[in-house]
Amino acid sequence: MSNGIKKLRNGLLALLLAGAGLLLSQGTAWAEEPESLAASEPAGSWEQTEDIFGAEVQAQISAFSLEAPEFGSCYGDQLGDNEQVIYQALESAGLASVEEGDSLNVELRGSGLYLFGMEYTQEQWEQGAYREDPDYQAMRAEAERSVLRAYDAYLKDYMEDSYWIQGLSYYFTVGITEPREDGGQRLVIASVTLSPTPYYNGIGAERQAVSAALDEAESEISLHLREGADRTAVLGAIHDWLAERITYGTASPSGSAHTITGALLDTYNHQGVCEAYAKLFQIFCGRWNIPCVVAVGRSTASTTVVDHMWNYVQLEDGNWYLVDVTWDDTASAAPSREWFLAGAEQVNGNHLFSGVFMNFNGAATYTPFVSPTLPASSWSGESLVHSWSQGESQGADCESDGYQLYVCTCGAEYREVTAAALGHSWGSWQTVTQATTSSQGLQRRTCSRCGRTEEQSTAKLPATQQNLVTEFVTRLYQLALGRTPTQAEAADWVKRLLNGSFTGAQVAEGFVNSAEYKRKNTSDTSYVEMLYRVLMNREPRADETVFWTDYLYTGVTRNFVLQGFLNSTEFRRLCGNYGITAGSWVSTDVRDQNPDVTAFVARLYRTCLGREPDDSGMLDWVTWLVNGSQTGTQVAKGFVFSAEFQRKQLSNDAFVEALYRALFDRSSDTSGKQTWMNCLASGWSREQVLAGFTDSAEFSRLCARYGIQR
Repeated sequence: MSNGIKKLRNGLLALLLAGAGLLLSQGTAWAEEPESLAASEPAGSWEQTEDIFGAEVQAQISAFSLEAPEFGSCYGDQLGDNEQVIYQALESAGLASVEEGDSLNVELRGSGLYLFGMEYTQEQWEQGAYREDPDYQAMRAEAERSVLRAYDAYLKDYMEDSYWIQGLSYYFTVGITEPREDGGQRLVIASVTLSPTPYYNGIGAERQAVSAALDEAESEISLHLREGADRTAVLGAIHDWLAERITYGTASPSGSAHTITGALLDTYNHQGVCEAYAKLFQIFCGRWNIPCVVAVGRSTASTTVVDHMWNYVQLEDGNWYLVDVTWDDTASAAPSREWFLAGAEQVNGNHLFSGVFMNFNGAATYTPFVSPTLPASSWSGESLVHSWSQGESQGADCESDGYQLYVCTCGAEYREVTAAALGHSWGSWQTVTQATTSSQGLQRRTCSRCGRTEEQSTAKLPATQQNLVTEFVTRLYQLALGRTPTQAEAADWVKRLLNGSFTGAQVAEGFVNSAEYKRKNTSDTSYVEMLYRVLMNREPRADETVFWTDYLYTGVTRNFVLQGFLNSTEFRRLCGNYGITAGSWVSTDVRDQNPDVTAFVARLYRTCLGREPDDSGMLDWVTWLVNGSQTGTQVAKGFVFSAEFQRKQLSNDAFVEALYRALFDRSSDTSGKQTWMNCLASGWSREQVLAGFTDSAEFSRLCARYGIQR
């Protein structure tokens, strides 16, 4: 019902009822014959299933022809006095203010007039015999029919307020009046309590979103209307917007498709069936004050007779026409106008009006409503509708609104903000820096739409022993292995440190010598720098890095360097900061326990063979020198006369020069070298020359320097 028509008929109805002496507001002080309310009578319930059978429709249509009352502006105009009382109360209180699960009480008693009453005595009331009284049963049936018909008319006339309602539960309150002077009393149905039932749970929470969607849709429809547009233009714009927006179908919950929520809200992908098209068409007509009603009944689509809902609208000439947006929704193509403002000749039995809108589950059937009378011919004519084409546009992003520029063939143009800023779609917070007992952590999350990030700090951890030890283990994973441990990995090491079965040195050695770290295949420089960060919690100075890499050059293993770090004061201080026992650790490799001997062998590899030592060879030579099974002279001879050295096929000059470097740790002097060259020229063997070198005082000093027996 349009707003203007609502105001007019409400005013006339209020005057009519006031003249009849009907007082409807709750809390009214009754001027005479106050009631003693004593009982509530359950009445029943019904649902808005709208499954009217074809036979019933035909019977009702036949019944209409007997009375054929003229259609006014809405279904409320067809109500009788008793029905008007209930309808008026619904208009006054408004179902729009009723929340899902609430009830609305409608007073039916009035001053000097009882809408539903009968003569009765106090004794009959107290005995409860009235329930079996045919007069009472007839009175109750009349009240029930009035409630159902008034409620049904209201739901259809006030669609924007009642779209969320599918059914109704109700009960009556029964009582008797105080005795009059003549001793008579009256048994009355004093009030009815109405409890609307929703289409589906949660629809009440969507009412604000629906209201906003209706407002937005009204603005979009307005874009297609020129200034001074007549009703046909408005109706055409509404018709086309609905056909383009709604997809015929049923979303979940299925009830959303039978009201307006499925068609309006993005949540349900704008899906709906005929009820959605018809109810929305009536709501939008009301916003432009165009008389419009929904029609319930049957349609004969092809050879099938099905339940259906459509609309009747009134144009400026006073004629009513049929509009069926559902049938005009061609889905893949532009909307059809075949069933837009159709007349009686076109309808021709395709749309069978029911007159009784709901299935009342066996309740008393009320007097059917009538539909408007259609003119013979369908409407034809030109309407002032904008024909818009899309121009410049910009999509909405996370922080900015989007807009679409439309240009009409008439020359007018309009810039419309079609979409509000989307807002960021933040992912979950990801840890960038883990919080510790000494510093805050850092978390970051990213918008999946635009990629923007934002960060937040996390609080420091309490300095408990558990947290401190967990930090110690975590930093070993992060600094040595370059990753964050799993909870299970960290828990195993933490447990060992807390129960004392491992010291800090043992745990650190386990990380540095793990297969995972060795697979990194780092350089000696990177290895030393890692030890400073992990075990001393600082970066090394340049001279410190050189010191340890020089040691590695002498042939000791990396464990020689590791033991130096694990047994240092700095590492003990680091462990103390985390509340754990530092302990100590020593490499068991013979090369690391005898670094000078190892250096002697390593230089023979480089000076004699011209290559870096291999682990197995180094281990053998160092072991033999340490256990005394070979002397420095024997080892030197082993290198000089090895197959690898002999394959070099050195000249006498190169041979003598190699002995100077290997056994004297210097280059040759001219006179000394010439002496040895003369010896070789005179017939000395290379074994004799080598013996001359190893028997010299200079070689003895070299061996003493490296702590080995000559």
